[in-house]
Amino acid sequence: MALHRQCKSSHKIQLDNHQNMKQILVTSLAVLAIACTKTPQASVGEYGKVDFSVKAENYVDETVKSVVSDYASLPVQSDFSILIKDASKSTVYSGPVSEWSAQTPISTGTYIVTATYADPEEEGFGKAAFEGETEFTVEGGKTTPVSIDARLANCMVKVAVSESFSNYYPEYSFSIVTGLGTTISFPKRETRAAFIYAYRFEIKGEMTSQGGTVKTFSKAYQPLSPATCYSLSFDVADVSGSSISISFDDAVETVVLEDIELNN
Repeated sequence: MALHRQCKSSHKIQLDNHQNMKQILVTSLAVLAIACTKTPQASVGEYGKVDFSVKAENYVDETVKSVVSDYASLPVQSDFSILIKDASKSTVYSGPVSEWSAQTPISTGTYIVTATYADPEEEGFGKAAFEGETEFTVEGGKTTPVSIDARLANCMVKVAVSESFSNYYPEYSFSIVTGLGTTISFPKRETRAAFIYAYRFEIKGEMTSQGGTVKTFSKAYQPLSPATCYSLSFDVADVSGSSISISFDDAVETVVLEDIELNN
């Protein structure tokens, strides 16, 4: 009888221990489940994603009707590089836009992205450079679409002559020397626009009249603005041939010519 009570008591202790272990296990699993549930939610709230699109603007501010694609190929999105900086001006990403993944997590906050193509200090025919900048905000758990409009970062210069000018001076040529020291030649009948750093330039010309007299001139222009097309138009100012008129940016000026002394 005593043995039966002892066995019954021992069995009860085992049941109590089993129930306690089961309760501890259930509680632990509940805590673990809560922890696993909360961790991703915190992460989602701290990060978002960004999907960039970049477009090169074809139009420019102009003194005459013109678009970039008349004189250079427009870059496509994959040609651009981007630079992303956060609110503290620290670089988050720098590289080709084609290598940026829209699945990349980025901390919530405000950023500035700059898109660039080519170097505006590389001057010459067909040397169009583009740049655009925009500010955007990343929100937690969301993908933010960001569009960047990139405008011409350098400026365009082209040269034209009137029929009277070409009749009076059957032979002529021009050249411009940019503020960076680059010399770009505009031979007779050159109709292309040159892309130069938007600072200043000096144009020089040499003309030969029907009578064989050679004359020259030079004139500087500044300041210049990016994303602008400048046109220089030349005409004969008087019948004596001692001066010419130059139309630049809606202003017409008379320039006195200098004779070239030819060695006998």
